[in-house]
Amino acid sequence: MPAEMREESEKVSASRKEIVTRIELPCDLFEAFDFSPDTPERVGHLTSLRIDTLQFDADLELEDPLAPRERRKYNKVVGAIADLTWDGEPLSPMTIKFRPSHKNRAKLHELILKTTTGEDATERQYKPVELGFTIYGYDQQNYREQCSFFEEFTTGETPIKGNFPLGDSDALRMEKSEFGKETAGVFVLTIHPTSEVQHITFALDKTRRFIKEWGQQADTAEALEAVAAEDAEFEDGAVEIEDEEDEEIGFGRGPSRTRARAGRAERADREEDEAGGEGEAGATIEALVARIAALEGAVEELKSRLEGGGAGGAAGTAGGSGSGAGGRRR
Repeated sequence: MPAEMREESEKVSASRKEIVTRIELPCDLFEAFDFSPDTPERVGHLTSLRIDTLQFDADLELEDPLAPRERRKYNKVVGAIADLTWDGEPLSPMTIKFRPSHKNRAKLHELILKTTTGEDATERQYKPVELGFTIYGYDQQNYREQCSFFEEFTTGETPIKGNFPLGDSDALRMEKSEFGKETAGVFVLTIHPTSEVQHITFALDKTRRFIKEWGQQADTAEALEAVAAEDAEFEDGAVEIEDEEDEEIGFGRGPSRTRARAGRAERADREEDEAGGEGEAGATIEALVARIAALEGAVEELKSRLEGGGAGGAAGTAGGSGSGAGGRRR
């Protein structure tokens, strides 16, 4: 292969890698509910959702973007997706904004209340999640075909599994999103991956597809040995504080452990600084006391000299006066 073609191929590969790494897929809510096969807008369907023991019903009918123009059909889904973001890393969380049916909306409100109030709000707990979705993109190059849409980002027929941080108010909340010329309330759901490696299909068009991994298998034995080694290093006074907190996934080494190590190290540093400060302050006070004592000694010595010199001068004056008186008597 010529050098020019090889260089161009590497550039294309790098650009594709960059595109695939970061997933940001805003969707048109209005188009999902009032779909037109000739409108080049991205739409998304949340096909299934279960959070812990709470199962959401696929009771919302939305038109299938992959159906031919002359034979339209509808899919039963949990909700219409307004946006999906994920930085592409296997251990990074995924955030989905969606508008569900009225029935599912009531269940989500109940879950939000459970997350922000009561016993579940006092401590973060990770609950299992299963969800399926498909986001449909518009193929600009093949718009003349019977179907111009393709599956841009999808879990396929098998839902993916994740963790929902119950007790985290930011993990499930409501916000406003564009709905045509108006705004509509959508739910924002953030889920974290598990230690199981799962696959999600990402496509640039109808022909170029990539497989993205979500989750990462962790060797529990090796992980526990690493934690024990770090604890031993801390006891020896040689521990490195992590800059970023680990998520509580996989083998369970999470933010609480990182913060505990950081707290112990900070306390040790603070005690050392306080001890050093007390030592420096003590040395300064001792030096001042010694200096004051030396000054007091010098003052006493000066007083003694002055008193001695004054007594001698008075005695000499008295002797001279006596001699003069005796001479006058004679």
